[in-house]
Amino acid sequence: MAPPLTLRGTDGIWMVNGPPDIGTAAQFPGEKSKCRCMAYSNDGSRLAWCTEDQLTIINTTSFKNVFQLDINKVVCMKFSPKATILVMWQNYTVNPETKQGNPNLHLYDITTGVMLRSFIQKKQKNWDPNWTKDEGVCCRNVNNELHFFENNKFDEIKVKLLMQKISEYSLAESDPPYVVAGYVPGAKGAPSFVRAYQYPNFGGQQAALASKSFFKSDTVTMHWNGTGTALLVLSSTEVSEQSYYGDQGLHFISTRGESCLVPRSKNGPVYHVEWSPKCTDFCVVYGFMPAKATLYNLKSEPLFDFGTGPRNVAYFNPQGSNILYCYSVMDDNICSGV
Repeated sequence: MAPPLTLRGTDGIWMVNGPPDIGTAAQFPGEKSKCRCMAYSNDGSRLAWCTEDQLTIINTTSFKNVFQLDINKVVCMKFSPKATILVMWQNYTVNPETKQGNPNLHLYDITTGVMLRSFIQKKQKNWDPNWTKDEGVCCRNVNNELHFFENNKFDEIKVKLLMQKISEYSLAESDPPYVVAGYVPGAKGAPSFVRAYQYPNFGGQQAALASKSFFKSDTVTMHWNGTGTALLVLSSTEVSEQSYYGDQGLHFISTRGESCLVPRSKNGPVYHVEWSPKCTDFCVVYGFMPAKATLYNLKSEPLFDFGTGPRNVAYFNPQGSNILYCYSVMDDNICSGV
């Protein structure tokens, strides 16, 4: 049986069963008020949604309420990896009397209903804290510093990573030893760079496990493998003469200190990067349509060329033995294919 699909909109939130029993899920309590945002926990056991003035979290097996809170104007939210904490972000506001900013990033223990901590987070970009998968470490980017907390105790910053003008970071969701990477964009002719560190060993530039510098980069997205031993960094400029995707480079970094540019055999954008669950290889979909798809090993050497076709995403099965390619679009007038 296909899993149900949850939908939200101005009419509320509802759930639709997949085949063979297609139709509205009668057991789902639903909500008739406008739904501003919703989020599932990683394991799918919890579903949270917000209306204009209330947050609701339910158990997706029993459909019973787990937690409910009167709160308004929530814009974004996410669960911690083990679904013990829900973090919510509201638009930043200033108290007209005190002229001080109001805390707008809230972390709640969904078992006890206790608010663990509130912070000021002015910008929506990179608003969310990130955890390791065991929730042993949590990280926030605060004014170009990375603040680390341990065991969901947010009253004490355990350690800080200072990287001048850091704009992006990625905390690997792996088991210990924990690793984190930070990106600093280039300025005044200097290259951009990414450095990877082992938590909590942040003592100076020599403490970095690996470093990779490159030009032509306005933004990056970073992808750790499941064991936290290798990182793929996709660098992009905003636009270029050849593509509205801009110029892109895909860089490989190993925590053993190795780094290189991942070779691509066709010009054009990088649409998708996906690590195998085995963590020993990765797939890249790239090039002007029809796009190419190539499987690489940990030396960034091509293992297999899947040829070209109408695809822009790739997904492995949980065992890492099969891979699915498809063309995913947001235009209702174009059909997606597998």
